[in-house]
Amino acid sequence: YGSALSFDGNGDYFSLSKEPFEVLHKLTDSWTVEGWLYWNPTTQATFFDTGGSSGTAIGTALYIQDGTDLKFRLRQSLATNPIAIDSAGVFNRNQWNHIAVTYDQITLKLFVNGVCCGITEYNTQSSIDSTQSFKIGAYEYDGTTISGLFNGYIQDIRVYKGVAKYKGGFDVPKPYTPVG
Repeated sequence: YGSALSFDGNGDYFSLSKEPFEVLHKLTDSWTVEGWLYWNPTTQATFFDTGGSSGTAIGTALYIQDGTDLKFRLRQSLATNPIAIDSAGVFNRNQWNHIAVTYDQITLKLFVNGVCCGITEYNTQSSIDSTQSFKIGAYEYDGTTISGLFNGYIQDIRVYKGVAKYKGGFDVPKPYTPVG
């Protein structure tokens, strides 16, 4: 502990193999994605993406837009609109925020600093694979174009398969700071 991934918004991001993360859009099991974010405001910033931010790819995405709005997208088919959670004004700029998205095989929930700020029910499984890798700090729009670069810090990003870790509100250390 005591360190975080540092992103300057100028082309740095992590890209991991897509296979371990396909449960996020196929919805074949429960899952949780969580982490700590400290964002230096720009126009848009991506926490993670597997293709869900794009109209040309299948996958999931969680990103900040318009300063303090947190948006989650899940796209299982190019022929349909994405499943969306839009939470306006919930992200605190220039400070640490704990972010979590959970799926319990019925309900998707979005949490900021322990408070549920968005919820939607959806339980349709998909067998379609994403063409995108799992990215932290950026999204890939059309298979080659990288955008939504994160400017700030990300710490303790975790992906849990088989468990929707948070069912309701939970305590987060204040001031909002990663523990460790």
